[in-house]
Amino acid sequence: PDWVIAIGDGSEKRVRKSLDIPSSKQIFILQNKGNDLDFLKAWTDQVDARAEIASSIEQTIARTVQSEMEVRQADSQEKVKAAKIYSATMTNVTLNGLSKEDYYWIKTRTPKVDVKNPKLATDYNYEYTYYVVYTLDKDLYDRQIRQAMDDVQDNVDQAVFLNDVLSEKLMSTILLPEEEDSS
Repeated sequence: PDWVIAIGDGSEKRVRKSLDIPSSKQIFILQNKGNDLDFLKAWTDQVDARAEIASSIEQTIARTVQSEMEVRQADSQEKVKAAKIYSATMTNVTLNGLSKEDYYWIKTRTPKVDVKNPKLATDYNYEYTYYVVYTLDKDLYDRQIRQAMDDVQDNVDQAVFLNDVLSEKLMSTILLPEEEDSS
């Protein structure tokens, strides 16, 4: 399908267009490889999707807290404390509303290294590549992030400031606006 080719080209815009995904939704594209297709699908759909999205949120938070605390010239103990508090809170975001839009898999075979003239099926190694596209409504995501931010129990002086900065940074870093359509 066109959207799988677009993934290979690195074009989120083409994936969005091919699957007719509106700009009000964020796209998360995952791919995984393995020998057991059923296990690969289950693992990617149930573990990797949430882990990858949570990881991107946590990384954004850690970088933002660090840079904002440096701007405020906080001491290192305050920086570490703030980063841990916010990162821990964001790992608890459940991301309700994550929707699987489409998936596709490809089975490839490569000759085994020790086989000189492969002729039989057993002369090859088989591997599956599984692609999946998830979406999440941007407004729903924003509400969940804001709720998590409101739950932060922080007595650092910069708590309100960090809350505002992190909310803004998460929306602008992870939920980028749709690229301009040049077609």
